[in-house]
Amino acid sequence: MSDARGLLERLGLKDPKPDRRRRTKMGSFPLQEGQRKAVRAALLAGVAPGQVAKHFGLPLAAVRKVLTEAA
Repeated sequence: MSDARGLLERLGLKDPKPDRRRRTKMGSFPLQEGQRKAVRAALLAGVAPGQVAKHFGLPLAAVRKVLTEAA
């Protein structure tokens, strides 16, 4: 196991899990105005909120918040 981890570190690859934990510890995802407009446009175009969240790498709650702000 440590051999694989050492190999990945030498190749410059890192485990994605710590990034995910760090992101959730930061709290809410402040969206910039451009991101908010893009999310709103995708929602108005009929794209499902879950798909919008996946595309932009946002939590579904942030997409829903933009959806409620647009109404």
